[in-house]
Amino acid sequence: MTIRLAKIAAAAVAALLLAGCGGGISLGYTWVDDPDYIDAPPVVQMSPLPPVVQVGGTLRLGAAAADEDGIDEVAFYRIDGPFATFLGADQVPPYQVDTVIPGDRFTVSYFARAFDRAGRRTDSAVVSADVVP
Repeated sequence: MTIRLAKIAAAAVAALLLAGCGGGISLGYTWVDDPDYIDAPPVVQMSPLPPVVQVGGTLRLGAAAADEDGIDEVAFYRIDGPFATFLGADQVPPYQVDTVIPGDRFTVSYFARAFDRAGRRTDSAVVSADVVP
């Protein structure tokens, strides 16, 4: 309660000081005329992977993405333990990137991240495949 009263008192003192020197306080509301500002972020879905992939082989990752104001880009990531490794991005549909299957694991997992023109982003569900030698 004391902290709240101190904040109110500080605001009142600031208002009086500004009024004394000809200044003032203006509180306003700005209307954002950007429908994406209040609308949902983009949607993105990875294409399914084959159930098994071969070490050293090339895999084409694909994703479908949509947003009412358009998609800026779709980025693709491989999950490496607790990290996500950026593999590449595509700005035009069909959103795709090619990647080489690493040989240091038994399963590979990927996801796509879509960015709309307002900078909002959404991650797809993770897709995985078993790795064979």
